[in-house]
Amino acid sequence: MKVLLVAKHGSYITVKKGMFVVKSKDNTKVEISPAEVDELIVISTAVISVKAIQLAVSHGIDVFFITSRETVWGKVLPSVTTMTVATRKAQYEAVVKGKGEEYGREIIAAKIHNQAMHLRYWSRLGYSTSYKVLESYNETTAARLYWQDLA
Repeated sequence: MKVLLVAKHGSYITVKKGMFVVKSKDNTKVEISPAEVDELIVISTAVISVKAIQLAVSHGIDVFFITSRETVWGKVLPSVTTMTVATRKAQYEAVVKGKGEEYGREIIAAKIHNQAMHLRYWSRLGYSTSYKVLESYNETTAARLYWQDLA
């Protein structure tokens, strides 16, 4: 887990061109991509802009505020559910409504179709593949043929 800790007295976190910019009193400046940060911890002697909080929340970064004695006194959480929660909820609803088997069949059909298209791509480059017959088989046979053709 990558943590951005801003603990220096008088440090300031802001945003410029979608990047966190950490400035300190001694005029040092560091730019950090939100993709490189999992948690943002701000000690009470540092300052953070609202734009920096918005950027962190929009990238799913937890923001913690702690005292100089390292006691957490605040945490910022996103106000929307993450895709993981939405996906899990949809999965539970599919099971409850009895559509799990139907969705499973659709997923397997899509998987076999994607494998056939991948083999078709390789056949265009001159490799010998059996992509035309792949979709007529069940998942296990299709997977075996797919991996044989790739090997």
